[in-house]
Amino acid sequence: MERSELQQEPSDQSYGQSAGTEAESTTPAQSSSSVVLRTALLLLTVIGILAWMQWKSQPPATAVPPLPPANASEDVSELLQQLHTSVVRAADVGDTWGDYGMALMQHEFYSEALQCLAVAEFLAVEDPRWPYLQGVILEQSSAAQALSAFQRTLRARPGSVPTILRSISAQISLGHYEEATVLVRQLLKKQPEQQQGWLLLFQLHRLQHLPERPADLVARAREARADTRELLQEAARLALQQEDFDGAMTFSSAAEQANSVSQISDPWMDLVRTYDASGTISAIEADQLRIRGEQDAAAEKLAGLVRAQPDRSRPALNLALSLQEAGRVEAAEEQLADLSRRFPEDPLIRFHYAVLLSQTARPQPALTQLQRCLQLKPDYGLARSLQALLLSHDGQAETATVEFRRAVQDTPASIPIRIMFLEFLQQQSRVMEFEQLLLDSAPLFLSDAADADPALQSYRQQLRALQSSATAERHKSDAATEQNNE
Repeated sequence: MERSELQQEPSDQSYGQSAGTEAESTTPAQSSSSVVLRTALLLLTVIGILAWMQWKSQPPATAVPPLPPANASEDVSELLQQLHTSVVRAADVGDTWGDYGMALMQHEFYSEALQCLAVAEFLAVEDPRWPYLQGVILEQSSAAQALSAFQRTLRARPGSVPTILRSISAQISLGHYEEATVLVRQLLKKQPEQQQGWLLLFQLHRLQHLPERPADLVARAREARADTRELLQEAARLALQQEDFDGAMTFSSAAEQANSVSQISDPWMDLVRTYDASGTISAIEADQLRIRGEQDAAAEKLAGLVRAQPDRSRPALNLALSLQEAGRVEAAEEQLADLSRRFPEDPLIRFHYAVLLSQTARPQPALTQLQRCLQLKPDYGLARSLQALLLSHDGQAETATVEFRRAVQDTPASIPIRIMFLEFLQQQSRVMEFEQLLLDSAPLFLSDAADADPALQSYRQQLRALQSSATAERHKSDAATEQNNE
């Protein structure tokens, strides 16, 4: 034991000498400077961490709980007041903000809902509901912002099919067709039976003018049991675009016998609907009154909805249309002008405002509204055809022709657009173009679905006569060819 201790002494001594020698090699000034520098760096690091933690602990700048919007109905106000109180009592809990946001969203107080949902996402970043619902709201105003919200959702829940489908639709709205095609093909590879995915794929083929035959696409969809009514209607449009008129008629007929697309489960939106304390029933009743021709009663009911929910655009738009149908044009125009100011990015409002302006002999203001409408929604065929009509009345026949052709291309299954174009061609005495468009429209004009439309009757008669004449000419040509061969 003693020998062991003696053997350790030289080593300990050596260590002490080494340390002393190293210490002697450093001057006091250098040692003091090094300590100060290390201390300063440590303090800066601590201050930075504390500042970052304080910043992270703060909600967004818009995180002040909004009070229930004024002029809401009694039931809606009571619900929103209760949820607002819950937020005040538990402002650090994401679910309280989310619940309040969903109630606001259900009653179409979208700006307040977005504030609440943003705070909910901040407090519970791992919860995919909050960015998803923000994306659903933003779909109506900004496809780019909606897509960003859906992408955040997918980071938290990569397999959410409703989010993937909405992301694809947002990409399409932004004109990102290639990116959308990649997403939809990835979805169909994992879920080949996804009906809405197939429908989006058909739309992308039409928008990109891809050469693949609709019949081949339908065959693949049919193998996956996804050949729905809407898909076959889209196949008919695609066939019309490719000038396959027989195929378009075949798909249109098949669509009448097919089942409608199955709505996928969307649990987060279902949750939003549980907060409904709005006038949904009143809106349905107003629509029924309009259908029965009781325009004044419908307008009165809709006016009540507008007063109760001033931030909603659709009741106000329906009120304007009811007023217009009742002959109260000035009141309808006042309503539409106000809507276009409050909802400047809504193409439907712009279109209906343009319709009223055109009907009251103000083509230039109508064209201004239509130009803005088509900037917001370039494939709005009905708006483009109205623009073409106004341009033709202004003497711009060639420009109108181009716009009519674009409208037919964008909305190939629209009978009203084709009728407007035919009327224009007749007025311009462009016989050959008129006859060609009439023949091209045969799959639509001669379908059973168009039987009840009285505006079509004269065109159907002209179409049958034109087809008979073309058949007779073909037989005559065949006979002459046979005679020459003999």
